[in-house]
Amino acid sequence: MNIKKYQENGFVIARDVIDKDEIKNVFLALNKILENHVIPFNFPAKYYDFNLDSKLIYLKANHPSIFGSFYDRCQCLLELQKITAGQNLIESATKLLNIPKEVISVSSQAIRIDPPNDTKHTLGWHQESSYSFFNKNGKNGLVCWIPLQDTDSSNGTIIVSPNSFHDGWIEPLKEENPQGSSETRKPSNEITSKFNNLSVEVNKGDVVFMNMDLFHASGYNSSSSVRFTCRARFHNTLAEDFVSHRMTPSPSRSDLNDIFKNDPRLLLANN
Repeated sequence: MNIKKYQENGFVIARDVIDKDEIKNVFLALNKILENHVIPFNFPAKYYDFNLDSKLIYLKANHPSIFGSFYDRCQCLLELQKITAGQNLIESATKLLNIPKEVISVSSQAIRIDPPNDTKHTLGWHQESSYSFFNKNGKNGLVCWIPLQDTDSSNGTIIVSPNSFHDGWIEPLKEENPQGSSETRKPSNEITSKFNNLSVEVNKGDVVFMNMDLFHASGYNSSSSVRFTCRARFHNTLAEDFVSHRMTPSPSRSDLNDIFKNDPRLLLANN
């Protein structure tokens, strides 16, 4: 892993970080949840012969509320936590943050399940620091993007803008989203026009590490298969700008006040 490249570009690809057996166990868990979650709904008989991809595509198209419930059930899987707490991943993150591994913190473990041709839930250009509030300075945290299968531009790999982190956090535009779509906190067109777009091609087991202030976006899945990815954010607990808090998805307003006093991100943290 090239630490110098990460410091210069704001992102780096680390190869073969995640154990393939751990990824296999995540899919075993997804299948078990799906089998037990959908049986009561009396789907067509042929449904039960579908593979995982086909089942999820069918659910998304025909029973989106059930798909959404399945999606939410998967977020707290212990098998997913095993990936985000893996020693190889932690060692890589601590090297990039230049801190002892004993003092690294983790937040916002999540799995994304993106069916083909879904535009409602793709994220446009954004900075992770517009969604995460555990360190104020982007260099004191990072986000890792983990493909659970080989991923390229055809199935919507992540798109990054090298070097776009150098100006730090930039207040995003406020935008109302269509009902049922993901919330976005995007930069102005003036800012995005300066971006150089790079679609990152990665294989199962690789990890993309990004500075919290690096602009990046979701790719569009134009394939015939579901894209499965995992995300976790890591933080330097020793940094002066670390927000002391109990283990919650996001710090409370009172937790944030000392570090983010008079900072516009306080408004984002309330949403």
